[in-house]
Amino acid sequence: MWRAWPTSGGSAARSQVRHASDRWASPPPASRSDDRVRTIRTPDGRSIALELYGQPDGVPVFWFHGIPSSRLGACVLDRQAASRGVQLIAPDRPGYGYSDPAPDRCVTDWPHDVCAIATELGLGKFSVLGVSGGFQYVAAAAHAIPDRIHRVGVVSAMGPLGAPGVLTGIDPRMRVVYELGLRHHRAARVWLSSFGRSDPARVAKRQMRLLHECDQELLGRPEQQQARIEDLSESARQGMRAAQDEGQRYLEEWPFQLECLDIPFHLWQGEFDKSHPPAMGRYLEATIPRSVMHWRPGVGGLFYLDDFGSVLDDLLG
Repeated sequence: MWRAWPTSGGSAARSQVRHASDRWASPPPASRSDDRVRTIRTPDGRSIALELYGQPDGVPVFWFHGIPSSRLGACVLDRQAASRGVQLIAPDRPGYGYSDPAPDRCVTDWPHDVCAIATELGLGKFSVLGVSGGFQYVAAAAHAIPDRIHRVGVVSAMGPLGAPGVLTGIDPRMRVVYELGLRHHRAARVWLSSFGRSDPARVAKRQMRLLHECDQELLGRPEQQQARIEDLSESARQGMRAAQDEGQRYLEEWPFQLECLDIPFHLWQGEFDKSHPPAMGRYLEATIPRSVMHWRPGVGGLFYLDDFGSVLDDLLG
């Protein structure tokens, strides 16, 4: 049953208990969209928070956020989704934002939460779209519930990091982090926890330094920068445990094979993406049997911030 998120008490209060080493330097402020937050109760009793963007009662498209991120990552896509007649359904995965944590769950449990949301919304079939580290969760949904999915795709996908050659062309600083994490999983958790010990604005600036100039220009716009800061802050509302767990799952053996996905799978790859390099896109295109690759020349991985309408056209057209 739909309900607004409570300001105190119950599982909400318990879920906001954080380890000191994982919290932001300052507590996350109230989001400018807190009044839009809705939650559903899953069959096992957890709360999943989400926001709806775009056109009310439009074509339903789920948006799976990256790592770390939250439902607020979709707020900058609101107008573009509305212009295409799309309702963007943006949930917080467990442990992010206002969604109850579920540290012992597997990536393949996420499709059950998606179906619970869809049932609450009265949806039969729906489309699924993700970004960056949301790829693993989009792929899990395509694997587990293909009969519920109309169209599926990922922008600037981050696939399996241990696949041969996929890190070619990535920013050297990120390559060091990923390769160290592949050898020592604890190192990846420590690195992700460092996000929580910094001010979100400083984290956003650090991230910008890893981007190509075209992505720096996009993310450097005041409205985009503010949205990213709010998204990062919201992602760590309960600490960094969720991001640490998800990062570790990326480094471990995945519980399904991409070669077994049996549904048309759209991918968008920017030529100058330094975080999800073209080598990653080529690997995914070759590995997913029914992949549909949309190469984007002259842009980076954040091109969709300006051109989300064309992504929706590709997906739904």
